Amino acid sequence: MQHLQGLRAFVAVAREGSVSRAADRLHLTQPAVSLKLKQLQDDLGLKLFRRKPQGLVLTADGQSLLPVAEKALAGLAAFDQSARALHSTIRGRLKIGTIVDPEFIRLGAFLHRLVARAPQLETELHQGMSGRVLEQVRNGSLDVGYFLAPPGAGPAGPELMHRELTRFDYHVIAPAGWAARLSDTRWSSLAALPWI
Repeated sequence: MQHLQGLRAFVAVAREGSVSRAADRLHLTQPAVSLKLKQLQDDLGLKLFRRKPQGLVLTADGQSLLPVAEKALAGLAAFDQSARALHSTIRGRLKIGTIVDPEFIRLGAFLHRLVARAPQLETELHQGMSGRVLEQVRNGSLDVGYFLAPPGAGPAGPELMHRELTRFDYHVIAPAGWAARLSDTRWSSLAALPWI
């Protein structure tokens, strides 16, 4: 990193052919660019430019080092960009409470999109009953989960946010002769039937 400013000055002067134009490009003064260039040449023990009437031109050593310097600066720029991207990258472990059939809750499609958008996020799946998943989200042992509720309703309490994903119907299946017994579809009435 000690040669970073010198490398920038070297590449800018090589591209522009002049210290003054390189200084404008780097938003520095001409003496500052000249000093950085001199320090780099002194540290390397190499002469990188020759003065000509039309400006500065690269020596053979300068021509050899220019692609390497450009590659080093590009690598540093990529490093800087990757480091900045980490500030907005979602990382960590997401504990998801799942219920019923994974196909029914479209878990595969959800996980596929999640991995695409947050590749550094690890997921941990916990299969359970709807009420237990809700309890675990409330007590913090799960981060998010699936929960069954009547249409338009969600878990009670302001401490949880919820979104209705789909509506579906439950069907009770019984022998053909039970049609009259199944006319009352409240859970309490269905539970009272002689199922066993």
